[in-house]
Amino acid sequence: MKIAKKKKPSKLARQKSKPSSRYWLKQADKLWSEVVRLPGQCAICGKSEFLNAHHLIDRSVKIFRHTIINSIPLCPKCHKYDRRLSAHKSGIVFSYWLSINYPEKYKWVIEHYMDADIDSPNYKLAFENLQKILKDKGLKDTKKE
Repeated sequence: MKIAKKKKPSKLARQKSKPSSRYWLKQADKLWSEVVRLPGQCAICGKSEFLNAHHLIDRSVKIFRHTIINSIPLCPKCHKYDRRLSAHKSGIVFSYWLSINYPEKYKWVIEHYMDADIDSPNYKLAFENLQKILKDKGLKDTKKE
């Protein structure tokens, strides 16, 4: 009589079991971008095509990576390519523009840009919180991953 070996969980199952895994990071990133782009237009110029989700405090600061106030929807030109007023090419001008047009976001950035990063973020929790935002707005059928 053979003794059945216990089946090892798949790589995906192992990833899903860790809240700080790359799987949950990617899931939360996708949902974060979707939530940020909900207004449907660039915050600077008003264009609605090919919107990007821009992090005000760099996404490498994990504690704020999926925070909605740390974001703004921008078209590609206003995000990266306009040398006069672009979030990436003209940081000082963009910062001034943000302080005038979105003072609450600007104030939040000023208060938090030096905050320390956390060691092991919970991307699964971030994903679930973003899912709830979409569900509350009635925009997505939120199924469990």
